[in-house]
Amino acid sequence: LDNKLPTILVLPCFCACFSNLAVGLISGEWVWEIDFALLFSMILLSFLTALSEELLFRLCLFKLFEEYSSFKRILYSSAVFGLMHLVNFIGSWNPIVFVQVIYTFGIGLLLGVIYEGTHKLLLCVLFHFLFNVLNNDLFAMIYTGTQDLRYFTINIIIGVLVGIYCLIIYKTKLTKENKK
Repeated sequence: LDNKLPTILVLPCFCACFSNLAVGLISGEWVWEIDFALLFSMILLSFLTALSEELLFRLCLFKLFEEYSSFKRILYSSAVFGLMHLVNFIGSWNPIVFVQVIYTFGIGLLLGVIYEGTHKLLLCVLFHFLFNVLNNDLFAMIYTGTQDLRYFTINIIIGVLVGIYCLIIYKTKLTKENKK
């Protein structure tokens, strides 16, 4: 029996890809002078990064952890995904890397729910790609504000709302599986 969630149910998770852009929209602190050659190269790099990381962290790790429950597969692969971002300490001992490890763990949870719920790696690649391009690459080019309380508050609110939604759809999937 097919116990996958309809793809439409995970699409609201993609709101997280726009969280930094929401900050810019609310603050109005934009500059529209974009270096399109640089943006194109960043988009290409983001696509290759998303594809390779999703092949590793969703496809391979989920296979490696297939003997575990769906919850543990999501949790373990997300933990490894977050911890792997500690490599960003190389060349710089910036403490913000710890924040990145925490939020990449959270993004890993979202990606895990998307993968576990739909079994569609392409959706994970698309989410990861959009998150990197919109929240990192494009945002860094057009946002002139600072990462202040408003920045963190908006991102946390969007993250919590998307997280709650993911918990609901995950719980729905588990309930369906347990009834079968």
